[in-house]
Amino acid sequence: MIAATRTTLQSLPADRKLTFTRLAATSYALRRVVSRVHPPRPLGSPMSRFRCLPLPGTAPLTVLLVAWGLTTAGMAADFVVESRTFEGDQDTPLTRNQTVFQGERVYDFVQEGDEITLLDTARGRFVLMDRRRQVKTELTTDQVLQYTQHIQRWAAGKEDLLLQFYADPHFEVVEEGPDRLKLHAAPLSYEVRGVTAAGDVVSRYRQFCDWYARFNSAVSPGSQLPFPRLVLNSHLARRQLVPAQVQLTLAASPRFGGKPVRLRSEHTLRSEVTTTELRQIDQANRLLVTLRSVPLTEYRDVARTATR
Repeated sequence: MIAATRTTLQSLPADRKLTFTRLAATSYALRRVVSRVHPPRPLGSPMSRFRCLPLPGTAPLTVLLVAWGLTTAGMAADFVVESRTFEGDQDTPLTRNQTVFQGERVYDFVQEGDEITLLDTARGRFVLMDRRRQVKTELTTDQVLQYTQHIQRWAAGKEDLLLQFYADPHFEVVEEGPDRLKLHAAPLSYEVRGVTAAGDVVSRYRQFCDWYARFNSAVSPGSQLPFPRLVLNSHLARRQLVPAQVQLTLAASPRFGGKPVRLRSEHTLRSEVTTTELRQIDQANRLLVTLRSVPLTEYRDVARTATR
């Protein structure tokens, strides 16, 4: 996910690289976003710093899951979301993903890629696996939550208005029908077409998208802060929708050559898990046992070395 779903706009200064990253939940629902918002420090040091420094206001994971109605009892049949992300009006996707929801686990497979991302809600963890490099790394959901709460307070305390918006985003919301929604703010806007789904599908998909947005922000320094996406996810869930198409527009800026940036993602929800996908899940479960476990910092260092 880190290496396979990120690209850099070469026209920008080196100190202001704009990074395309998966949203989730998008899916979160965009699989790549562009942002100039940087964390106060890169996650170049071990994530254990957050394990050792509990942050005030951090709700236990169990409490959050109960509050969102996302405990094990609420989970039902398996399903799959196929996603593609495009830049502007391009027809060739930047990324293609299959996200398989099986019980208390969500497996995210990058097509034409080597990385698998696992969200294991029962054990409260994310696992990144790289089949080619034969390594894996793991972060707990508590670590991810604490980091995003930390970064939210940092952004809210800055004088930069854009950072303040990302820390506490407010949108003008326009409903254009039962399945169409617009969220507009000066820095960015979303246009969404959704499809209705069963309550358990909506809640499980929203859970994945929320956690994935936080996770991506934690493991990819320089990526977009997750909070605007969390607002969108909330609006969709309240309307019992999962996204079928999401368009993100970033306002024109000198950083973008004076033009707005548009990215869109398309999602197909289906209830059948194919034989091929079941084989992929079996392979992922074997890799969980056999891959060499490394810290996140080493995982990223190995990825950088492999792409040189």
